[in-house]
This record gives sequence, structure tokens and C-alpha cells, in this order.
Amino acid sequence: MPLPAGLFCGGHTFFVQQSGERRGCLNVHITFTEGGVHGKLWRLREAGLWGLEPEQYYDEGRYLSFRPPPVPAGPLPAARVEPYDECVARVARGGAPPAGAVGWWSPPGSESRCVKEVRQYDDKEGLHGVTIQEAIAHSPRLQAHLRMADRYLVALRDGMAAAWLLNRTFVFPQFACLCDRSEWPDVMPTCRLENSDLEFPFRCPLNFLLNVHFMQGIENGLQGRRGLPYREHSFLTHPWLSRRLRESRTEVRFRSDAPSAAAPGLVELPRGATDAEVLAALGPGTVAAGSAVIMLSEAEDVLGGFEDAATGAYVRSLLDQKVLYGSWCCSRTNFHRPGATAFYTKPAELPLGVRATA
Repeated sequence: MPLPAGLFCGGHTFFVQQSGERRGCLNVHITFTEGGVHGKLWRLREAGLWGLEPEQYYDEGRYLSFRPPPVPAGPLPAARVEPYDECVARVARGGAPPAGAVGWWSPPGSESRCVKEVRQYDDKEGLHGVTIQEAIAHSPRLQAHLRMADRYLVALRDGMAAAWLLNRTFVFPQFACLCDRSEWPDVMPTCRLENSDLEFPFRCPLNFLLNVHFMQGIENGLQGRRGLPYREHSFLTHPWLSRRLRESRTEVRFRSDAPSAAAPGLVELPRGATDAEVLAALGPGTVAAGSAVIMLSEAEDVLGGFEDAATGAYVRSLLDQKVLYGSWCCSRTNFHRPGATAFYTKPAELPLGVRATA
């Protein structure tokens, strides 16, 4: 007699469908996890299941995190594109697309563009699935997932740069995803594995966005300069977290108009703040510097650049080599071959030197 999957949980059930929450699982098998040993360890830390950290792990340090960009309100992307014949008829009569067929995730002109869904096939090399271009065209959810991933990387660029500037350990937020991932292409076009109870959007593991096993070493820095230590998203809510880390916090908001007078526990910065402005408001000698945790209310495109060009170039190099790239996989059975993987867009570089204040 098979054991019930809701009690004896595989990795996909627990880490993806349940977002790493303890909803009745008696044990967890760390399957459906990329990144080898390091990927498995990260998943356990994200879920608060790794209990072998040093004693001071939850007691000491200074931290910075941010609230990630939310998935836009309104209809969510549909599981499949509008049927081709229905789309042709609708466009001919000038009708609006059905809810979920076209939205903030869609390429320009999608309202009047009809797509024939292609069945998965074996190509001339024997690989099964569809090309990544076909997968994107056939899946509104994948389109939305890629759009949000690009926004998340921009937020990570600015949030992690601020953490480095302030010499704080960076705490990753938990991001919302709109497409599952798998080395088997049956995840297409619905973005949901067969027999999965996954609901969209879902709070996903970090490896849905970044190659977590490649982040190792960012804490050590490059070329003799300091690096950027980091923690998992569950760190700041872990039951073992010390009282100081729970209570000593400063909220940072970014404003397009003139910042108002600071309130206790709140600092406002102009949107597009430079490294000098961040340090002046939150760095050594400020009230915020004494807070154990700085929480940015947002991080997407909030920094304007580095007046210190050499520092800005170093931080960008550090993040480029260790963090600011990732991909979605897979539309074909061999993800090592071109055409099976969608790579996220690398964020633009922040202005340096005089361009930061232009």
C-alpha cells in the first residue's frame, strides 16, 4: 500500500507546492532539487529545517532585506493560449481577448496575434518537447514568470548593493513565481507538473530565480575586497531568532517627491538615491546604523548609481559573477542543448561617477 504523499512528502510537494511550510508532512525527501548538495542544503535552510548552524547564527549580526515586487493585481495568466480558431474569429469581429489570455505579461500586439499551440515532438536529434521560443509563445504563465523574474533581478541589484554599501548581511526575500520548472518538458504549456496541486502564483524556492549553488563565495569577495554575506528568506522569522534581531528594525521608504521628516523607526530616501545618499541616511553615525535589521519597503529601481565609480564597478562585478543571472528550464528533454532554456534579462548597470548625479 503506497504511503500518502501529503504525509510522506517528496521535495516537490513540500518545497514547491507547499512553499516549504509544514502542512502535515511527517518527513521530507529532498527530491526535485537542483544544485547538488548545496541546493539541498539551501532548501532545508529556507524551510527552517537545518538545525546545525553555529550558536550565534540567530543572535548576532546586522542585516538588510527588502519586500519584493508584487505580482500585479487583476486577472492572472491563463494556463494556455486562446484556442487559435477562437482567436481568429474574435480578432475578425474586433472583440476583446478573454481574461487571462493577454495582460501585463504579454508582448506588444498580443491582442490581435493568434498562436497555434504546437504539440510536443521529437526533433532531429531525438530531443522531446518544443523549442523555448515555442514554449514562451504557447504559455501565458511562462511569459508572466519571465517578466516577474526580470523585475526581481533589478530589485536584487539595488537591494544587494545597498546591503554591501552598509556592510550588512543580505537576507533574500521570498519571491512569487508563476511557472513551475522541470527537466522534463511536460511542464509545458500549463507550467504545472502532472498530478501537481500547485496554485498560482506560489511562493517559490530561490533556485527558481538564481543558481544558488553558484552564489557560494560571494561572502568572501573578489580581489581582496570584502564580499556580501547572505541568509535565507526564513531567517528573519525563524523561531530561534534573538529578541534583538526581532525588535531592532528600521523601515526605509523611497519617495519620488521630497522625503518628509523622519519618524522613529522610519527613514525616507529620494527614489534614485546614490551611494553617498544611502550612506548619509543609513550608514555609520546615523540612528539607523544601530538597528539590527533594515527593511527596504521596495528595491526595484530605487538606486540612482554610485558616485564612487570604483566601488560601483566592484559591486556590479561581484553581483554579476555570483548572483545576477538565472534561467527557467526546460522546454526540451536535454537542457544542456541550446533552445531548451529561457535566460532572464540581466539588469542594466547603475550609473557610475558623475553620471550618478546627472
